[in-house]
Amino acid sequence: MTAQTDGEKDTDTDAGGELDELGGTAQAALSESSAVKKRRLVVVIGSLWLGTLLMALDETMIATIATPIASSLSATSSFSWITTAYVIGSTVSQAIGGHLANVFGRRKALAGNYSLFALGTLFCGLAMSHLRLFLVGRFANVLYGIVMALGGLYGAAIHAAIGWRWAFLIQVPVIVLDGAVVFRYVKISDQRANTAAHRRLDVVGMTTLVATIVLLQFGLNHGSTTLVWTDPATIAPLCLVVPCLAVFLYTTYHTESPVVPLKALMQRSVGLIQITAFFSTGCFVSSMFYVPLYLEVLGLSVFDAALRLIPLAAAFGACAGAVGYLVLRIRRYYHLNILLLSTAAIAYGLLCSLRPDSSPWKPYLFLGIVGIGVGGTYVTNLMGILTSVREENMATVQSASWAVRSTDVVIGLTISSAIFQMKVRQAVGQLDNTIGLGAVAVQHLPGEEREHSVNAYMGALRYVFYSLLAQGLFAIIPSLFVEDRETGKVEDG
Repeated sequence: MTAQTDGEKDTDTDAGGELDELGGTAQAALSESSAVKKRRLVVVIGSLWLGTLLMALDETMIATIATPIASSLSATSSFSWITTAYVIGSTVSQAIGGHLANVFGRRKALAGNYSLFALGTLFCGLAMSHLRLFLVGRFANVLYGIVMALGGLYGAAIHAAIGWRWAFLIQVPVIVLDGAVVFRYVKISDQRANTAAHRRLDVVGMTTLVATIVLLQFGLNHGSTTLVWTDPATIAPLCLVVPCLAVFLYTTYHTESPVVPLKALMQRSVGLIQITAFFSTGCFVSSMFYVPLYLEVLGLSVFDAALRLIPLAAAFGACAGAVGYLVLRIRRYYHLNILLLSTAAIAYGLLCSLRPDSSPWKPYLFLGIVGIGVGGTYVTNLMGILTSVREENMATVQSASWAVRSTDVVIGLTISSAIFQMKVRQAVGQLDNTIGLGAVAVQHLPGEEREHSVNAYMGALRYVFYSLLAQGLFAIIPSLFVEDRETGKVEDG
């Protein structure tokens, strides 16, 4: 072998040093790039979570401020419309949102949703009539979140401090800022949105879906408000629901890019999960309306009644997180789902035991149990969908799933309203045609009349809780036939 000269050794040393320096620079650049990506991820996830929180608060805060809104706008006869207008917007937007995201891209869809949400929330805060509030309230709801149960407390606290309008207006600058952050930092590849198939809007499907939901809502609310179910104004819209629904199902099933992927929803587990959610979600939201009403009849303020929702919110979030971790560990959700649904049904049964002289701790405990059952099933239902649907159908199936939940909220609240008003009227005669204002007025009646009215209201509420128990039990039945799959394995028919 030939020995190296001193010059050659110096050259090798310099080259090695340059390589080490380049390697160190590259490593530092990679480290800096990784840190930037992590910061970006925190911003993206945080902004999306904030949007979810605000939307959930905006929907459920109506549970505690619907009465002040109805009173302020002199719209006592439109109480049921105020409570459900939000849910209609939620139902329509959730079903259509996934389809539009596939057509125009998820980033553009996010930006559009934030814009509508901000405008809707602003207009609600500035509304001068119940009709305008009803129309613009449809814009202000896109999705639920784990923290949805905090909405009632938020609404009551803001109303007690500075008025119900500010419960909407405070959110507007936050929504605008959050939407700008999402649009700036969320970079999503939307290659599928550029294909010809996914560029086709399902106009007929979207139109008939909106018509079906609005007609159903109008008919049910008119009937429950007037209690005259033979009125043409009640019968006509309910009859029109049938042809609209038929056209929607036919066109959606045969179109190439449907607003709701019926074929995916017809898969066994996905379909059964939708039926379960249809029953379970309506009774859950109704409990957030009628337990505070029970407390208001007993003389509690709106804010004090809303404080009883804290265990519900805490248990909902804690159980959702715990169940998510447990499912990841055991990789199964079937038996856990049945257990959680049964827990929620037991809680609704316990609500039926509430009386005027019940211990003050019972609403806290019972609502906490409701939160455990429902919070956990949100996760198990999601796991069932994730293991049954392919990635290309996930956005529309998820949005359709939330639409199913929202539809049951509309129907559930309307049925509860009808039951409550009928039972109260049977006991004390023709009262003011509004739930909340009647409950408040009870406190100003003379002694014996007040006691009689409180008992009448309690009897009506008990029937409402019976209906929630029935829905909770019905939710368990389809869950028994969901396929017991291991998480992480997707099989889409």
